Amino acid sequence: MNRNKNRLLTFIKVSLIQLLITFIPESEKVLAGSMPRYTGPIRIEPPPGYELRYSEILGTVYDLLYPVAITYGIFEIIIAGYRIMKSEGEPKAMSEAKEHLTNSIVGILFVILAVIILRVIIRSFFSLNI
Repeated sequence: MNRNKNRLLTFIKVSLIQLLITFIPESEKVLAGSMPRYTGPIRIEPPPGYELRYSEILGTVYDLLYPVAITYGIFEIIIAGYRIMKSEGEPKAMSEAKEHLTNSIVGILFVILAVIILRVIIRSFFSLNI
């Protein structure tokens, strides 16, 4: 069954590609021999007058990852609470759910402490304000 399914999917993919190729104007079709070749590393230069600052990078990473980590921790606490309710007093399921809840709370505490420690280190050694 899987073999026939894979054949059907391959047939559909090839048919779609052929259908899409028919709608591309001849002037925009590129032959394989005319494709530019890779000649080395591509360098991306910043705009003139722009300096790359590590404080901006750290600030962006902090602004993105901190709320994501806290949200994930809260989500895990909600899941652990649901598992406690779902266990219906069964000792094994209840202990696993309580362990999940404890691990979720400890994880959030680790994230908060890590952020506090990193803020102190970055502010004292690098004089950056994040």
